[in-house]
Amino acid sequence: MFRQELRGSCELDLVTREQVDPEPGIRVHHGLNAGTEALLELYRKADLFVLPTLADCQPIALLEAMAMGLPVVTTQLAANPEVVADGRSGWLIPPGDARALAERLTTLARESSSLAAHGQAGLAIVRARFDARHVLDTLLALSLK
Repeated sequence: MFRQELRGSCELDLVTREQVDPEPGIRVHHGLNAGTEALLELYRKADLFVLPTLADCQPIALLEAMAMGLPVVTTQLAANPEVVADGRSGWLIPPGDARALAERLTTLARESSSLAAHGQAGLAIVRARFDARHVLDTLLALSLK
């Protein structure tokens, strides 16, 4: 999809365990773990975080990206709609719908002016609902019932 729809209009940093050959416009990163400086630097340089997952029920990577102020594009799967406010902090696409993903990313590549505001909305969601202190307080309240 990147090759056909987006090459030349944006660059792709691909973090994967799979063997993928780099090519023009695509940088491949292997062996990055949560919280490492290399991964944090990728978040800092990014304009958008894309995770078209078909299986993750609530990927921590979404929360990490949102905590870094990045808008996200992910699939409307399991708990993802509880994390991503569609159209406000990011965008949800149907799982496995490559056409919808391509259309969303093409639109965002052309109309990137709203990305920062979406990223800030995502950061606010993470701070309000997924902050470690808030989650701990919620869990402790449940255990006291």
